[in-house]
Amino acid sequence: METIKKSFNKRAFISSILFISGLLLPLGWLIHFTDTEYYAKEKHFWMSVHNAATIVFVVFLIFHIVYNWKAMKGYLNKSKTRLVSKETIYAIILVLFIVGLFSSHVLHIK
Repeated sequence: METIKKSFNKRAFISSILFISGLLLPLGWLIHFTDTEYYAKEKHFWMSVHNAATIVFVVFLIFHIVYNWKAMKGYLNKSKTRLVSKETIYAIILVLFIVGLFSSHVLHIK
């Protein structure tokens, strides 16, 4: 029986890293729940997890853009008929809503 050796799929690898590190990013929220001196070590741990996951995410996001540049150029070329696509508008609205929702707690601090 002949075995077929598959090559390493860099795009799938990078996408998996983005997915996993993206899942770790919200763990930074735990920083807000460990706000006392008693939990200083735990607060530092979750801050470190969040910061490391952010660095991994950003670095591999750059690799993701490089490996998917051809497809991204295709999307951009298709969108030249319109200034901004409806998907882009919806994405902007969703991101601004989520970021605004989670950062609005600062407005309640006295």
